[in-house]
Amino acid sequence: MATLSGGERRRHERRDRDDLTLRLSFSGRSLPDVQLRNVSSGGFGVQVNAEIKAGQALKFELDMPGDSVKGGAKVVWAEAFHMGYRGGIEITDLGWLARRRLSRAIDGQPPIVERLIDGLLLIAAAVLFGLVAVDLMRHPENFLGLLKRLGG
Repeated sequence: MATLSGGERRRHERRDRDDLTLRLSFSGRSLPDVQLRNVSSGGFGVQVNAEIKAGQALKFELDMPGDSVKGGAKVVWAEAFHMGYRGGIEITDLGWLARRRLSRAIDGQPPIVERLIDGLLLIAAAVLFGLVAVDLMRHPENFLGLLKRLGG
């Protein structure tokens, strides 16, 4: 983990990626000229031509090769820089599958491979859920007995 000023520690490895496009918005307005400096599964390093402040809540959309993810974020740190601001943005709201897609895109894994793996995982979960449901319908006494044991 890299150390930040003030003794903070980074939780995610950052990557420089020039094939990703980040859009940020605040209170429904797009921030102009967002430059993505680096990216990790936990957030972004950015440079923008608008004022940003630590603690500010943002919405983001990140376009990746063959995919995109949207979510919520907050500004962790910001400082004036040339004709705008630069800062660190922490992802605060991103679903589990979207975070997996982001992590894989950061590592350079093709979207088709990631979608195939996610699809297979979803199919396996659905089959397992179906098998449990069928078993419960055929043998409700097993489920009722389990509930009694768990309840006391």
